[in-house]
Amino acid sequence: MPYRGPPSKGCLTCRKRKIRCDQRPGICQNCEKAKRECGGYRDAVDMMFLDETQESSSTSNSTPRHAGSAPLPISLGPEQKTFSGDVDVLPTQLETQAMEFFFTHFTPQEHRQNTFFESAQHPLSNLSASAPDASSLALYNSVLALGLISLYHFPPEPLSAPLPEHASAKYLAAVRALNRAICDPYEVKKDATVLAVTILIMYETFANPDSKSPDPRQKHVSTLSAWSNHAEGAAALLEIRGPAQFATIDGRRLFVQAAIPICVNCMQRRIDLPECISDLTIAARTMPSHIEGQPGTVMGALWRCFEFTVKYTAFWGKTRHPPATTSTPEELTSLVSMAVTLDEEAVGAAHTVLGSAPRRVIQKSDLPPGSFDYEDLMPLGYCHEYALFNMAELSNGIRAMRVQVNQLIRSILLIGMTRRPPMFSTAEHTTLLQHATDTMRAMTDGIVASVPQYLATWMGRARR
Repeated sequence: MPYRGPPSKGCLTCRKRKIRCDQRPGICQNCEKAKRECGGYRDAVDMMFLDETQESSSTSNSTPRHAGSAPLPISLGPEQKTFSGDVDVLPTQLETQAMEFFFTHFTPQEHRQNTFFESAQHPLSNLSASAPDASSLALYNSVLALGLISLYHFPPEPLSAPLPEHASAKYLAAVRALNRAICDPYEVKKDATVLAVTILIMYETFANPDSKSPDPRQKHVSTLSAWSNHAEGAAALLEIRGPAQFATIDGRRLFVQAAIPICVNCMQRRIDLPECISDLTIAARTMPSHIEGQPGTVMGALWRCFEFTVKYTAFWGKTRHPPATTSTPEELTSLVSMAVTLDEEAVGAAHTVLGSAPRRVIQKSDLPPGSFDYEDLMPLGYCHEYALFNMAELSNGIRAMRVQVNQLIRSILLIGMTRRPPMFSTAEHTTLLQHATDTMRAMTDGIVASVPQYLATWMGRARR
């Protein structure tokens, strides 16, 4: 990827008019004052490098592994910076620390030896800088990148090494390896490729390549753009892998792991969920060895929540334009009906979570003396203790989505009620409005009551 120098950061309209742009987020002042449509800003990092991945791949691989196979049209995002010198050589001790940090904090405790993979040949079992295939090399470098940037933000002890530079160098190495892997019709379907992309998505949540920007609103633009690029690349990978990825337990778990950031990306940008994610989720249900199909189990709760998240994301994409006073009665009625149905499904998903691991209500007045030191941890006078931390996470995720769904129901009902003549004037609609309001309050209370669950040390003292 040749470096092309710093590009113009102005919006599309100002660049075409060849005038100075103030680069204000959203819409620049020039376009706002002239009442012109602002063409938006391009990703400066993306423009710095000329992506010649496919050209160089076709040149170097004149006889590909599978004759007649064309490179796959997937873009995993731009390479951000180039580094030279000492950062290209990672000290052995620092590599060990980064690996230990990754396996300690990013893999489940109960599967520390085998991560969450069932197979003894799982991709994380033999990480090596000398891996022969591109997918394994991408996974090795992505693990190191995430471990290094995490050490930078959460160092167990003072470290003098240039961790951000080392992390960025490994990030670029992972992207280069991924660009080679996705051009190979065999490598692109391997578990290691999907896992590497998923880890890079996590890396983007820690990285901040534009930390010198004077505007704090601009600090994370490049990172969020790269994060979205990785999420879109993950969607393309999952589509290419197809239903065959559900043949193994590892494949199904990787699908969920990679699909969640895709859903988050769609919700943040309020765009349509790729159809392949919905179709593949339905296809997984038809698999005879469907691991998440057992109700009353933790995995059953996880899968039920995942299915609801997919449906919620698809629904949220349809409401990218919030209901307005100009909406037709049919549009408002249809939105209310879909939102109510979705909220009912959320109730079922929540019952599945709590049924697999019931919660316990701890009253503030019942705690032993000295076990409660922070008054602001129990503003409601009670808290909830879940058998598993994951259950608190799942429950809060459902609560957050229910708050948004019921907020939408309230907004639509209020729009209809203020019309002349009013649309939603029956007692049923009034009851629905009150129910939506009560549900929002109950969901927010549930989230507040779960806060002590995130403080494991305090919960341990409370139990004693």
